[in-house]
Amino acid sequence: MRGTWLRVMAVLVLGLILILPDPSMADEKSLPDILKEKGILTEEEYQEAKKAEEAQKPSPPAEKPAAQPIAGYKNGFFLQTPDGTYKLTLTGYLRSQLRLYENNTSQDNEFKVRQTRVVIDGSYGKYWQSKVAAEFTTPSDGKFLKFAYLNCSYLPDLQLRAGQFKAPFAREYQVSEAEVDTAEWAMIVDSAGLNPKYDIGIMLHGPAVFNGLLSYGVGIFNGNYANNNDTNDDKDLVARAVLVPFAPTDIAALKGLEFGGSYETGRQTSDKLDALKFAPKLPTDWQFFKGVDTTGKVGDLTYRGQRDRYGLDLAYKVGPFKLQGEWIYQRLERENQVRVNPGTNQIVSSGGKLIDAPDLIAWGWYILGTYFIWGNPDQGIQLVARYEQMDVDDEPASKKYREANPMPKNSVSNPYGNALNLRGNTADVLTLGINYFPFRNVKLAFNWLYQTLDNPYTTDKIIHDHEGGEVVTAKGHAMNAFYLLAQVKW
Repeated sequence: MRGTWLRVMAVLVLGLILILPDPSMADEKSLPDILKEKGILTEEEYQEAKKAEEAQKPSPPAEKPAAQPIAGYKNGFFLQTPDGTYKLTLTGYLRSQLRLYENNTSQDNEFKVRQTRVVIDGSYGKYWQSKVAAEFTTPSDGKFLKFAYLNCSYLPDLQLRAGQFKAPFAREYQVSEAEVDTAEWAMIVDSAGLNPKYDIGIMLHGPAVFNGLLSYGVGIFNGNYANNNDTNDDKDLVARAVLVPFAPTDIAALKGLEFGGSYETGRQTSDKLDALKFAPKLPTDWQFFKGVDTTGKVGDLTYRGQRDRYGLDLAYKVGPFKLQGEWIYQRLERENQVRVNPGTNQIVSSGGKLIDAPDLIAWGWYILGTYFIWGNPDQGIQLVARYEQMDVDDEPASKKYREANPMPKNSVSNPYGNALNLRGNTADVLTLGINYFPFRNVKLAFNWLYQTLDNPYTTDKIIHDHEGGEVVTAKGHAMNAFYLLAQVKW
């Protein structure tokens, strides 16, 4: 082989000398081609010469990566360095509603700016991300700041997040308000007080573990909701896991099947008896009942002590169809919530001895179905239906409570009745709607809500007479409502 190589090189040098007088030919053909045509090289030698020629060619200069635009719009307005290492993205949405209510209820027809949210997402190199989000309308919890956290994704399946963000609990609440299928969230995840919502803490999470088979989040939080200092040394543990069993497979019809579970436990105490309130509402802001505190003053129910929540959910999506359901259970202790005369065990408004009231128990569920009869979320029409139910009770009272508090359940005439007798506060809501997406990021929706609540003393099933007094309506427990929603995202 070595002899053949030397012979090829010698022939190439000789051939170069022979053809130098004809430069035009050299421009058109390579040297091995010319030597082969003149019969100087055999086929084997020609192939070796071609390889040697290719090896001697200089490599083309490496192309410099094109500079990325430093500003523009792609899923939000962005500003970044030319190499994309540091980037800020501005997004947000506006949701406006027209709410129409049935006559003879305490609800007033109104135009309402439901949310005006501005969000700034940041990325810093490969492994650091941040989010800051603010609400510019008056939020239901009175808090302006929503998200404010820093995330480290050095280990994609074991990411670390610290700051203020949504605690990992409840399926529907984990998505943005702008992505909810109905005009309002289900009551068990928003208005009923069964969900930790936004809180301050630290969390480990993995968005897509084992090729998307599992996602999870587990964190330690103050347990006192957004933008609030903690009121004790105890912290809440909140955890959530979602199993997507067919994600790693090629079974297209089952890839959209998911099962989820959520859990929260913690202890909440405060020196102020009214600091921890429980005031469940329906999606139309009907309040479940007229609560009283331990002094007999009309207000919201309060709790103190251990707080436990559990949740189970499922979702299935295939093509234009989606089915989703969720169940949440909550138990709240009420330490030192009732004053009694130690000698008679009679409830008193002052003095006496503080004892524990029966635990508050609330639970609920919903089932939701959606179907695109045309198009998709970029441009299309979607039908929506949801049925939901929630129940608020307390544990059966002991004999001394029943003797000291003989009034009927939830009786407004008894200033202490609502604090102890919470039997049968059950709400049912049926929602039917249609969503129209005329353009990407624009949504128009109509929802019809039919609600029933079996407590005849709730403050939101009344009308007002000319003097401003409250009058129980003839229908008592049912109401129709109509919501029109206009929404835009940027």
